[in-house]
Amino acid sequence: MAGIYVHIPFCKSRCTYCDFYSTTESKFMSDFVDALCLEAKNRIKVVNKLPIQTIYLGGGTPSLLSIRYLDTILQTLYVNYQIDTNCEITLEVNPDDVTVEKAKAWFKLGINRISMGIQSFNDTFLKFAGRRHTAAKAIDSFSILKQVGFTNISTDIIFGWPNSTEQDLKDDLLNFFRLKAEHFSAYQLTVEKGTRLFRKIKIGETSVLNDEMLVNMYSILIEECEKNGYEQYEISNFACNENYSKHNTNYWFGVPYIGLGPSAHSYDGYRRMWNVSNLKQYIEGIQNNLEVFEFEDIDIYTKYNEFVMTRLRTKWGITKQELNQKFDDKLLSYFHENCKKLISNNLLIEKDDTFVLSMAGKHIADSVISDLFYLE
Repeated sequence: MAGIYVHIPFCKSRCTYCDFYSTTESKFMSDFVDALCLEAKNRIKVVNKLPIQTIYLGGGTPSLLSIRYLDTILQTLYVNYQIDTNCEITLEVNPDDVTVEKAKAWFKLGINRISMGIQSFNDTFLKFAGRRHTAAKAIDSFSILKQVGFTNISTDIIFGWPNSTEQDLKDDLLNFFRLKAEHFSAYQLTVEKGTRLFRKIKIGETSVLNDEMLVNMYSILIEECEKNGYEQYEISNFACNENYSKHNTNYWFGVPYIGLGPSAHSYDGYRRMWNVSNLKQYIEGIQNNLEVFEFEDIDIYTKYNEFVMTRLRTKWGITKQELNQKFDDKLLSYFHENCKKLISNNLLIEKDDTFVLSMAGKHIADSVISDLFYLE
């Protein structure tokens, strides 16, 4: 099996915190769709005719695309790839793009999972972030999606806003739980270079919360999710009734995927590829039959590090059986030796021949995982 990720880079405006590749130049939308479809036809070998289990339309703001363009993209994928009959097809949407007419059209296209970027139910935080919707609009949009027939909806929440409190987070979570979405992702606000948020902090216009506050907020997040029936199956992802994101879960389990569109990444099991992060260069390259991507072959040490990084983020962790199947004695010895200190410090738990992060380990997941990386 394999997956397809489609990066649709268009946005009406950029959020203060976002560092994903996007553009407001919607005049190139038609040329982009033509180039994307051509790339899809030319890149089939990346997934070697494997059945496609997931399609993820991300961005950017995919919900800005017209129904005609979305239909063209999906039909191109169906014609050129072996799409599984139970394929999970996700569309990222902004609440302000949701209308009854659009939602019905998305449903008719065969899209069966929606990921809606709500981020917060606090209008002050939404305004700070540069979001175009209000809390009231987010609730209305969610209701529309449910009425139309979508039964698998994921929402996003961001915590750690400047000047926010633990009560602000609890209030946001209460509103999320009222929606009864099947899934949601929760991300701590991060400061990335080149973003408007980074510039605001640099000139002293705003500031981030201290580490102690963020740790407390993350603990609240986990506790409240558990109380409300949401299972934390990955560091930042929660689901009720096992409505896990198939697309993301496959990524964490090393399933091959092809990335289409500017800045999109691909993985065939042996090498990683990434497209140019420039819309004009991407379109011109595809039109002139030029390679618009770079790649790197993955050696055994990189594969080991990526395996450790992705698996330890999940509830399934790392099993001894898989370690023994995938890696040689040198890496096995390295892993087990470096686990000892982490286990003794209660950051890692070994149970039933499986290694998983403890609650304390989840708070410093990046640090724990990096301690297990093999560095030559």
